[in-house]
Amino acid sequence: MRHALAALVVVALSGCVTTLTRSELAVEYYNIGTAYLDLGQHGKGADYLVRAIELDPALVRASYNLARAYAFLGRHAEAIALLEELLSDDPENTRVMETLGYVEYGRGDLDRSAVWYGMALERSPANVDLLLNLATIAMLQDDPGTAAVLLERARRLAPQRPAVAQLLLDAFDAADDVDRAVALAREMLEARDDDRTRLRYAGLLVRGEFYGPALVELERISSNNRNEADLRASALFEQAAILLTAAGEPGLGLDRLGEALALGFRDAERARSLSARPDLLERSRVMELIDPLVTRPNGEAEPPDAGSSVAPAAPGSSAPDDDAVR
Repeated sequence: MRHALAALVVVALSGCVTTLTRSELAVEYYNIGTAYLDLGQHGKGADYLVRAIELDPALVRASYNLARAYAFLGRHAEAIALLEELLSDDPENTRVMETLGYVEYGRGDLDRSAVWYGMALERSPANVDLLLNLATIAMLQDDPGTAAVLLERARRLAPQRPAVAQLLLDAFDAADDVDRAVALAREMLEARDDDRTRLRYAGLLVRGEFYGPALVELERISSNNRNEADLRASALFEQAAILLTAAGEPGLGLDRLGEALALGFRDAERARSLSARPDLLERSRVMELIDPLVTRPNGEAEPPDAGSSVAPAAPGSSAPDDDAVR
């Protein structure tokens, strides 16, 4: 990519520039600008795209990608102005609508973002990315039911796409639909045997009060020495939580708790949750072990599950041969 960018700069800035028409030079500047965007250098990309537009205001794809650059730079108002101008000339362009949704999300207007994504989806009902983005916004607005409806539709269109299943699992979980969450997590495990998904599955089994199966799954994780220490520690802690409460085996539970801490378990939130359980056995001994976590003011929580969506995906660029924006 860097070599190609260097070649473009040489072409644009060399002595042969006088042989190029304004529109041809605009295309060269456009190519340099989008190459910089691909490298994550959005400021430089924007500079070249501005030059391209100055040379050829009719180069619509330069305006579109300049809007993308402004969005990445946090210049949301300028990005929206460019995109709305493009949409006024091409009112059915779903790529521009999608990008408006992304920019509105970036500046914190979730309602307006959902409107643009919804308009694009009306015109492109089989677009899985739009369904994912709308579902992500619904989750951020504490509406997991709407998110689940959108994601079930997306899953029918793209049954093998992991991000769809992962976010659908989040939606079922947030909606307290434990039975459907358990069934989906089991299906995900059957499709891909992954111990981080297994840990999530075990947690859902616990919520459904299926303690025996949960312990089996957690033992599989903690006994697998190929797993990372943090994963094994989490599994050991969850075993301890079951054994020290519902299962009524405090001796084994204390052993598992000690093993989890020895492996570096540091999730203060989970430790506090265990300490608050009214059915906790051997409370004084447990508190002695987890007190450094429970009393730490800024204890670290486990990172989000791999694959969880936390923001709508950014729309792609428009390449010279892309029909979406010309």
